[in-house]
Amino acid sequence: MIAEGDRACDWLADQGYALWRTDPSRTYRGKFDRYQALTAGRPLAWTGAPSREAVTRAAWGHLCPASLQLRRPYYVFNDRPGD
Repeated sequence: MIAEGDRACDWLADQGYALWRTDPSRTYRGKFDRYQALTAGRPLAWTGAPSREAVTRAAWGHLCPASLQLRRPYYVFNDRPGD
């Protein structure tokens, strides 16, 4: 599971910085959906829980939160927390 989390963090680190670009593909949900679509056909090294989605969320939240923060869009006139 740690290796799967590391892969998710590596993929995130390869994504460009969003900065002020706020299109949907730059949001957390946009990146998360792209990563899930990319890895959908790859088998997991374990069976049962947790799902790849849960591992990705945990990895981005605990293994590489700085990478996630740097790749989130920043809204100049209105802050949209959660993106």
